[in-house]
Amino acid sequence: MKKIIVATTLILSACAPTAVTEVSRDSVTVQSAFSSVDPISADEAHRICAKRGGYAKFASTHEVQTPNYLPNKYNHVFRCLPGRRKPVTGGYLNSASTL
Repeated sequence: MKKIIVATTLILSACAPTAVTEVSRDSVTVQSAFSSVDPISADEAHRICAKRGGYAKFASTHEVQTPNYLPNKYNHVFRCLPGRRKPVTGGYLNSASTL
């Protein structure tokens, strides 16, 4: 019975484009099909950290080992930092658009 539950969980999680897989006191792990952080994953992490009065900051990405018949998945780890969400200013996109 446990094998069926585990197999069902793996299959259903393969269908979901983004899912929160772990929430601890100071971090959030979001699983997605993209190797880089997509806006949906970042927004989900920010939403969870905001419930605790903080904001999410990207920390790292790890590839999840999946069977060959399932698509690749990646865990994106975000740290929950105290305070308000910092606005993004400057960076490559802003400087490249003026060229």
